[in-house]
Amino acid sequence: MQFFLLKSVIHYFVDRGSSVFIASLDIKKAFDRVNHYKLFRSLLFAGVLLIVVDVLSNWYSKLFCVIKWKGSVSRQFTVGSGVRQGSCLYPTIFNVFMNAFIVNL
Repeated sequence: MQFFLLKSVIHYFVDRGSSVFIASLDIKKAFDRVNHYKLFRSLLFAGVLLIVVDVLSNWYSKLFCVIKWKGSVSRQFTVGSGVRQGSCLYPTIFNVFMNAFIVNL
C-alpha cells in the first residue's frame, strides 16, 4: 500500500512538470540509540510539560541492566540511551524526538 501511495504521489507531481526528490531514513535500530539527554531536551523544546519530562528523567536515571550469558551474570550498569519499549507512551515520545531531528535536518 505504501509503494502504491508513493508511486501515485510521484506521478502526480511529475505529470504536472514538477521535480520529485526522495530521501529515505533507516531507523530500525533508532529506539535503542536515542540519547536520554537529547530526548528530554527535545521533549521540553516540543512543549511537553516540565513535570512530565522530570518524571521520565527520574525514571530513566534509575534504569539499570545486567547481562546474563551462559549462566554468568555481569555487573549492574546504567543505560544511557534507548527508548523503553512496550508501552503506548513510548512511540509518541520517540516521534517527538524524531520530529525535532527532522526539523533540524
